[in-house]
Amino acid sequence: MSYNGIFAHGNDLQAAELNEVLKSLWNHISGLELSNNSVDADHDLDVAPGACMDSTRTYLMRLPTTMIKQLDIPWAVGSTLGGMLDGVAPVANTWYNVFLFRRDTDGVVDVGFTVLLDPTADLPSGYTAWRLIGSMKTDGTTPGNWLGFSNIGADFRWKSPILDINVITAPGVTPASLHVLRVPIGREIWSLTNYYNVKSATFVRMYISDSNVDDEPPSLTDNTPPLSTTISPVSGGPFILGKFSCLTNTSSEIRVRFSATSVTFRGSCLGWIDPERQG
Repeated sequence: MSYNGIFAHGNDLQAAELNEVLKSLWNHISGLELSNNSVDADHDLDVAPGACMDSTRTYLMRLPTTMIKQLDIPWAVGSTLGGMLDGVAPVANTWYNVFLFRRDTDGVVDVGFTVLLDPTADLPSGYTAWRLIGSMKTDGTTPGNWLGFSNIGADFRWKSPILDINVITAPGVTPASLHVLRVPIGREIWSLTNYYNVKSATFVRMYISDSNVDDEPPSLTDNTPPLSTTISPVSGGPFILGKFSCLTNTSSEIRVRFSATSVTFRGSCLGWIDPERQG
């Protein structure tokens, strides 16, 4: 008996002992970091060696060496070959989810991309077990090229952040507003964002929250929850700069409320923490 190359023989561990080992690896993931390929960064994605449990927490899947998969070619088994599981050309400004998956007959693993969050419909015949190991976006060219990024563990950072938010809040009222950040869509993600806001000659507080909690205004006192994410340094202070982390909704949005109206608000998403990569 083999277990995806982790144990060579059934005699290595009795079944009960093996089950105890697997329980300790319930959500395990190590290695498998993603990166732009050094030769063809626009089209090729590198996946570092590593291992993870599949989505059903049944199989421990191991990638022994770096695998390179190509964005612009339909999927084929093996490294330096195609990675597109749906077999179509990449689309500009589109998020693709990256999956490690296991061949049923011998446990050999491979990598592919799809826009689906559950890749079952796009997996090649003979592959059943899978795990989402990250997501990446194409740029605005046609067909799309991979955007530049870095990945260490669960941390993803853009090599060239953009100005995701650049608005002036509505005058006369202070409702909550939703703002889209450049993080994976379709699931909740911890965003990492630099921000700037300014309100001329007015003391202003800002409260940033996610859609899982109550929509509340920033506190106007220093001892009333939920307090504030930021506060202008002095009444009439010209601007506020800082950084925040907030969970996005499945539409990649955060929620923001101010204590004043007509506030200029800007945000630049630096990257995100991917919960799927937190073992």
